[in-house]
Amino acid sequence: MKYLFFTIILFVSTIILSQTPPMTRLTDVYCYNYNLPSLNSSFVAIKQSCDGYIFEVQNQTNMQTASFITYGSVAGRATNLSNFSSAGIQYSTTYRVRVRTWIGTTSNTSAFSATNCFVVTPAPTSKIHSSQCNATLSTLYSNIAADNVQGAEAFQYELTKQPSGPTNTYEKTTGTLNVFSLSSFSNSFIDYNTTYQVRVRVKVNGSYGPYGTVCNVITPSSVPNSQLENYCNSSISALNTPLFGVEVAGADAYKFQVTDGTNTTEVFPTAPGNNFVLIPVAWATYSGSPSNISWVTYNMTLQVRVSALVDGVWQSFGPSCSVTTPCGSRLTQAMSGKTINYLHYDEISAETSACSNIQDYQFRYRLSGTSTTYVTASSGNEATDNATDNKIFIADFGPITNFPSSNPYRKSFRISVRLKINGTWSPWGSERIVNTVSSPTTKIRDGVYPVAGTSQCGSSFVSPFPMTNISTILGSYNLYGFANSTFEVTELDGSGNDVVTKTLTRDVATYGAMARAFRINMIDASSPDGTDGYWASKFNTVFRIRVKTNLGAYGAACFVRTPAAITIENTDNLISEEYSNSELVINEKTSEEESLKGFEDDILFFPNPYSNKLGIQYTEEFAGIVNYALFDISGKLIVSGMSTLDDLSIEDFWKTLKEGNYFISLTNEQKYTVTKKIIKNTFIK
Repeated sequence: MKYLFFTIILFVSTIILSQTPPMTRLTDVYCYNYNLPSLNSSFVAIKQSCDGYIFEVQNQTNMQTASFITYGSVAGRATNLSNFSSAGIQYSTTYRVRVRTWIGTTSNTSAFSATNCFVVTPAPTSKIHSSQCNATLSTLYSNIAADNVQGAEAFQYELTKQPSGPTNTYEKTTGTLNVFSLSSFSNSFIDYNTTYQVRVRVKVNGSYGPYGTVCNVITPSSVPNSQLENYCNSSISALNTPLFGVEVAGADAYKFQVTDGTNTTEVFPTAPGNNFVLIPVAWATYSGSPSNISWVTYNMTLQVRVSALVDGVWQSFGPSCSVTTPCGSRLTQAMSGKTINYLHYDEISAETSACSNIQDYQFRYRLSGTSTTYVTASSGNEATDNATDNKIFIADFGPITNFPSSNPYRKSFRISVRLKINGTWSPWGSERIVNTVSSPTTKIRDGVYPVAGTSQCGSSFVSPFPMTNISTILGSYNLYGFANSTFEVTELDGSGNDVVTKTLTRDVATYGAMARAFRINMIDASSPDGTDGYWASKFNTVFRIRVKTNLGAYGAACFVRTPAAITIENTDNLISEEYSNSELVINEKTSEEESLKGFEDDILFFPNPYSNKLGIQYTEEFAGIVNYALFDISGKLIVSGMSTLDDLSIEDFWKTLKEGNYFISLTNEQKYTVTKKIIKNTFIK
């Protein structure tokens, strides 16, 4: 029985394989240069009794050929070009289509028909979606979509303004090619309440097809009002926060009206900009008229409205938005553009903030063209919170290494201020520029900066400063970072004419702070500190004195007169400011300098040398808070801060110091300074 079954199978297979499949081709409808309605429209073969069909498609442009097998005498006789990708399916191309039938297996096939059949793909076309044809756009620049086309490389949109033109075109080659908006056309061409006739054509394989069906689109009937797009009825974080108006289609420019109920300013950003700032930072690229609103400040509420210029007409202002400026401060207007010569003395002041619960002001600087910032040091008068301390000096940004190339001169400092309120620092405020001179000058102190000492500068030959002694020390103003001072002294005769001029140079490395002071009788003396110089006995004589440092030229002249005769020594206080660099060049021969300050006996450290504990005795002059700065023998700052002398004596750092010599600078509330030498020796019992 088993053998009979296999015999039957073999017999049937032999019969099937011995059948010759019937010949076929495309039906007449599709055979003779049939124009396919779309790239992948179907074509159909003549039905035959078979198990399926094998279609062969050949591209008549490049002769690439592809085959495709189907199954079923009915279901298999239809296919489309999407099944023949290796033949290079393209628009506007002719393809030869041949068909064979197969029975049993796909190797048992008929021959091809002698009749060749051809189909032709259409040119690529598109049109605006029917839902948008003859419809009004919701906004002037709403998206308009066209039918997508497979393989599209670009779309070209043709618009004709009705009823009689003109016509403009726009080609889109990137992004979503079949979507565009009227914003791609010039403002002068696009109008509200206008009908545009739209046609679309598509580029495929480097060539454009024909324009598709015409469609009309209609623009909105009126121009919408604009208003603030951001920060409407809210607070801004900085005075220079950009405020944007909602864009109006077709707008050529915008203007903003700002008012606080008393002051009103209209701002016109440079067209076509739709944003402005209340107070721009000094280096901002924003431009407009006016460049800033001078009456705007911190902690105030403003009303802002926006208008757009469309077709040469300013539209009505849109809804008003409330904008609140932040709590903060900035440099006063007088500081803007100010040029600083004396980094220790020329005050830089911030506006007094009207904000509540202020604990402190802090300042930072940036240089034009850089983003590096430096914040005022935490030592000295910045060590503790002070709600009224809204002033600094450029020197407060020290040490000198905080300045590029260790040079704070010939710079434009972009200085901003922030506040500490309820324990939290506010954002940095808007910046104003303060400049420093290229080559700073100095002179004998003239009383303009009282912190440096009383005046020793007479204004003229007939009004000289009266010296009380031939050895009176004459001090010049301190220049931040100077290395030496040169004093030019000219003896004048009874008529004010020059008699003789001599100079004396004193360097910081040798003389420390005394490098900016001298005695007239030191010039041409037998030793650097001697007083037997050229004019040691020149009494009742007027001298003209100029001073320069390594940083610049001579400053303005001062006039002094020596006393009529020898008098008892009565030296002046030299300079009573605290050291402002975080470094101190120490003069080992400090006895002269200390004896001239007048307050050295007001403070006593004991024992000195000390081993572990250090006591401090002081007079009433130093009974309050003092600024202190402790330096090692090389001049390196060890520690600084503010304290009472009682609290300073129990500070832990006295125990932790290594053995050696130290110098401590102490400045009281009246700005008088004492410098003391302290020695630590652990072997002292």
